[in-house]
Amino acid sequence: MTTASNGEMMNFFHALVAGGNGLLEFRPLAQTTFNQTGRLYFDLSRPTIKLEKFLTKHRPDHNYFGMALRCDATSGALDNCSTLSVVFADIDFKHTPEAEARRLLAECPLPPSIIVHSGNGLHCYWLLREPLDLQDQKECDMAYSLLRRLCAFLHADPIVAEPAHILRVPGTLNYKYDPPRLVQIELMEAERRYNTNDFEVLPAAPVDAKVNSTFAAPEKILDGERNVTLYKMARSLKAKNLSREVIGAALYAENRQKCTPPLLDDEIEQIVESAWTQASRPEFTSLDERLAQIRAPYQQKAELVQKQILPRAAYEGITYNVVAKKK
Repeated sequence: MTTASNGEMMNFFHALVAGGNGLLEFRPLAQTTFNQTGRLYFDLSRPTIKLEKFLTKHRPDHNYFGMALRCDATSGALDNCSTLSVVFADIDFKHTPEAEARRLLAECPLPPSIIVHSGNGLHCYWLLREPLDLQDQKECDMAYSLLRRLCAFLHADPIVAEPAHILRVPGTLNYKYDPPRLVQIELMEAERRYNTNDFEVLPAAPVDAKVNSTFAAPEKILDGERNVTLYKMARSLKAKNLSREVIGAALYAENRQKCTPPLLDDEIEQIVESAWTQASRPEFTSLDERLAQIRAPYQQKAELVQKQILPRAAYEGITYNVVAKKK
C-alpha cells in the first residue's frame, strides 16, 4: 500500500464532513517530542489549497484531526463542536488482536464506509446520511449512543467513543514504533452511508460495570495502558461524587507524574469527558449513597425512640439489626 495523494486525502475529509457545518480541526505533533506544534482550522466549503499545503508540510509528523466539526477556532472541546457527519471506532491491536478485530468487523451487520490502518489498529468510520447537531442535547446524546454501540460490538477503545475525539490523519507516520508505521486507508466506500436508526440492529451498549471507588493507579503507567488506567481512575473519582474539575486536576497530575510518555492535555480532557458522561449501572450507588441507605432506618427509628414512641428494648433491637446488615 502507498501513501495517499492529496487528492485522495481531500476526498477522505470531504466524505467525513459531508452536510456538516463548521471548521475541521487539525493538531500536528513533533516527531520525537510529541509536542503539539499548533492547532489549525479549515473550512472545507472554501478552496482547499491551504489545507493541501498543510498536509504536505506535516506528512512526516504525527497529525490528528477532529471527528466533529468545530463551531469556531477557539477550541476542540465538545461544547465548541457543531456537527458530526460520521460515527467511528478505534480498535487497538494491543487490546483486541488483529484476527479478532477483523472477525468482528466481518460479523458487523453494518460494514464500515472507511477503514484506516493506524499502524497498530484500525480506525473504522460509518458515514451518516444526515449530520447530527451536537449543539442539540438530544442529538448529542444520540451521537454518544451510536459511538458506544459500535465500541461495545467491536471491542474498541471506549475512550474514543465521544464526538469531539481526534484520530490520526491517513498518509502520515505513526512514530510510536521503530521503524515508524504508515497510517493508510484500507477501504474507502464514500457512497455507503447510514441513517441513525440503522444502528439499532446493534445491541445497546452496556453501561459501565460498577467501579471500585478505592482504585489506585500503579506507580508507573506505560504506553498502552495510559488511557485505560486514567479512565478507570476518573470513573473511580466520579463514584466518590467529586466534581468534574477535581477529577480533571487529578488526572492531569497523575499523567505528568506517572505516564511514560505523558498524554497530551487534549487527550486527558477527552478521557475526563468520556468518564464524566458515561452512564453508570442503574443499580450503582456511590459510597455516600450506600451509607445513607444503611443509616436511614437507624436514624428514623432513633428519632422515634427520642420521642418515646418505641420502648428502649425495641431501639436496641434496631441497633443490632443495622449492625448485622452492615456486615
